[in-house]
Amino acid sequence: MRKCQQRNLILVIIVILTAITAFARETGGGVVMANNQFGLELYRQLKSDGKNIIISPFSIVNAFGMVYAGSSGQTKQEIAQTMHFAEDTQQFLEQMAQLQLSFVPYEDNESGPLNIANALWVQENYPVLESYLTLLQTYFQSEIRSVDFCNEVQTTDEINQWVSEKTNGKITQIITPDVINQMTTLILSNAIYFKGAWMNPFLDKNTKPEPFSLNSSKEISVEMMNNTKSYRYLECEEFKILEMPYRKEYNERGEPISIADYSMIVFLPDRESSLEQLENQLTNVMLESKIDELMHTPAVTVEVKIPKFRIENTYNLNEILIAMGMKMPFFSNADFSKITGKKDLFISDVLHKTYIDLDEKGTEAAAVTAVIMARGAFELPSEQVKTFHADRPFMYMIRENTTGSMIFVGKLTQP
Repeated sequence: MRKCQQRNLILVIIVILTAITAFARETGGGVVMANNQFGLELYRQLKSDGKNIIISPFSIVNAFGMVYAGSSGQTKQEIAQTMHFAEDTQQFLEQMAQLQLSFVPYEDNESGPLNIANALWVQENYPVLESYLTLLQTYFQSEIRSVDFCNEVQTTDEINQWVSEKTNGKITQIITPDVINQMTTLILSNAIYFKGAWMNPFLDKNTKPEPFSLNSSKEISVEMMNNTKSYRYLECEEFKILEMPYRKEYNERGEPISIADYSMIVFLPDRESSLEQLENQLTNVMLESKIDELMHTPAVTVEVKIPKFRIENTYNLNEILIAMGMKMPFFSNADFSKITGKKDLFISDVLHKTYIDLDEKGTEAAAVTAVIMARGAFELPSEQVKTFHADRPFMYMIRENTTGSMIFVGKLTQP
């Protein structure tokens, strides 16, 4: 077994930190680092309940990027510290725009594996600075929609229809009429939709019921997919890592549709260990170094077993973000004066909804984030066949490999 030697870990970390620093000067580098670090920190906040998790750091970062652009003073500082955004707003905006453009398909009429949409929903006749609207359109390609929040049902239906369209019907509702009221002023929303086909698809006939260990004393029967193909694979102390790449889509001329390449990275604890132990030792630096090592490892033949699964989750992130250090934006002394020219807005709710469906053909995933803002007070490499049998709880992420962006991250504890 190839072990990740502890004495080499320091060298690996130094090398990867140097690489990360250099990459930060490239397309969207600073935002990529912020996205990945925030994503792992948020995952740690959510992991304690032992349930299945699926979140999209990339969706949340997009939504809060729009919020950040309208903030000032301590409000801005707290958002920057929690989200790891650059304090230079212009630098952040340029990196965000570059990063999103790097995901755009080669041709305007083609759809890539990842589609991103942003929107501002603002109370009709409410004075929003023209400079802020221009900023949203320039750097986030955001739609600007005028609505009447006093008509809760109609506005809710309109926003949810947008959500459904942008996620290909996988998420049909992000807000309900009781979430908005006459004090609701604007909503900043992001929706992303991902659909990728496996480079190495699984055959339906090889999927069969097999045991999945929930813990050391209990197991259940699940629909387990099976294949034996070439994969990048790494054995480390107490866990294994597998890259399951998605194939590129091509147009009628045989050209790649999108610039980016995507993979699912799966972290599987050894039987003598546990997912909790892996989560506790997984820092952002360690995560980056292990993925970098994996991506530079030659493919080997691996017998892969992994369950089919579908997960839908809904989160209200208010208390978690406050606990992570973002306090002032949720209270009446928040400063979002770059949106309206006045200090009259605060964040009332941060809603995040996710969906993932993994089967023999590939993965379909979607996420929506809505930041609701209101006026008024608020409280708060051998050819030997390796084995990777994911028949126990594991952690996974969907990663864009050109930039290293973590698009989704989650864990499966009970298929």
